[in-house]
Amino acid sequence: MNEYLASVMDAVEVMVRNLEKSSEIVVGFKQVAIDQSTFELRKFNMDTYIKEIIRNLTPKLKKTRHRIEIDCPANLEIVSYPGAISQILTNLVMNSLIHGFEEIQEGIINIVVRKENGNIIFKYCDNGVGIKLDMQEKVFDPFYTTKKKSGKYWTGIAYYSQFGCSGSRRSYSSRK
Repeated sequence: MNEYLASVMDAVEVMVRNLEKSSEIVVGFKQVAIDQSTFELRKFNMDTYIKEIIRNLTPKLKKTRHRIEIDCPANLEIVSYPGAISQILTNLVMNSLIHGFEEIQEGIINIVVRKENGNIIFKYCDNGVGIKLDMQEKVFDPFYTTKKKSGKYWTGIAYYSQFGCSGSRRSYSSRK
């Protein structure tokens, strides 16, 4: 009888932990969804927020062998527009999955965030196919796509700079 009660207690503890995790996921998902629709300025933890965004993309990622590596200080608090960051990061990841990893089975996305001299440095890179040299100058043009024939249009990388802070800089490089 004691053995049975102990196993039931273990099962209940596992269920409670899983319910708590589920609750955290739902709360994070709701916050990201609200942020994407409101674009309000607020203070938030960048590391936690990036992980929430990536967690929301799990249905797209779990069908692949691609992985995302995040390097962001756990205590990095910023005041910005989390909805814009969510939209930008989601579009970048989807761009990597759809275009960059088109011929790659195990792609790697690296997201590095640092605070340097009062500025936030956000670097996103993947080991995808890259963009041909003659097309690289257009990557910041609105609605630019390398997949016109397929009908796949995104808001383009140009969208990303629209929500940048004054004095923000952007750059692109490719192995091609």
